[in-house]
Amino acid sequence: GAATAYAGLSGDQRTALRLQHLKGFVLAAGRVAAAGQQAEAGILVEQGLLEVYDVAATEFGSLNVAIVRAAADGAPAHIEAAVAEIDRAAGALAEVDDAQTVARLLDISTGLYQHVVQADFVDAIEYQHSMGAALAAQSVLQAGQAELSAADADAYRAATQEMARYVGLWPQAAAPETPTPYRDVLAGSSRVRLALYPNQLAYVLEFGELQYFLQLALVLRRQMKWLVDWCVLPQPLPQLDLGLRSKLFCGITHRLRANLFGDSSHPSFGDNFTG
Repeated sequence: GAATAYAGLSGDQRTALRLQHLKGFVLAAGRVAAAGQQAEAGILVEQGLLEVYDVAATEFGSLNVAIVRAAADGAPAHIEAAVAEIDRAAGALAEVDDAQTVARLLDISTGLYQHVVQADFVDAIEYQHSMGAALAAQSVLQAGQAELSAADADAYRAATQEMARYVGLWPQAAAPETPTPYRDVLAGSSRVRLALYPNQLAYVLEFGELQYFLQLALVLRRQMKWLVDWCVLPQPLPQLDLGLRSKLFCGITHRLRANLFGDSSHPSFGDNFTG
């Protein structure tokens, strides 16, 4: 979730994610305040400051955090001012890849949501935190329209549509009795991400590696449930020993990262499966 989303980021790209992560809490607070729950909205702002800002206060660029702290009273006007201040600080950054920020926010959103639906209760706090990250991802996508559309208008249009569907998986500000299943949230996140990277998806499909990944992932279903909740294939592969499972998982994740995000620093599929 939040911890792994920052892996490998530095400079303005890392600052952008920090700002948008914090903005997610403020956006969630705005949605809660609009539902008439001002006190609860203020608590969300306080949680964002505690969990995102206070742990890395030097990584927020020119942000005037006092304006964000003022929104802890849950007042709609203060929440709007906090959003505007975060947008100002984000706009001052020089080198930011909006698509990557969107993808990282989706990681945060899905990572948090996997804790929402428990066996005997619904975690209302994680529901709102994950909703905030989803709203922040949508906000970044909208703000980057000019640049992203210029790069690939069709991809941006598809990503916008998938993002609207993704945000719709949080039907209300407070957690419902029966929230959207985690597998649907994970699948929705994947659709947004793949819409943002159509060329990489085409590469995966061309070599049939996506299907291969789904088949291999079934072997790891019990050990890595979050990875394969959305995978359903008719003929599971036989159980393998733990060492081979680990090798399979490394190969799968490295190859997917290389294919989906163009990160060639990881070993190839063949390197992980030889012998």
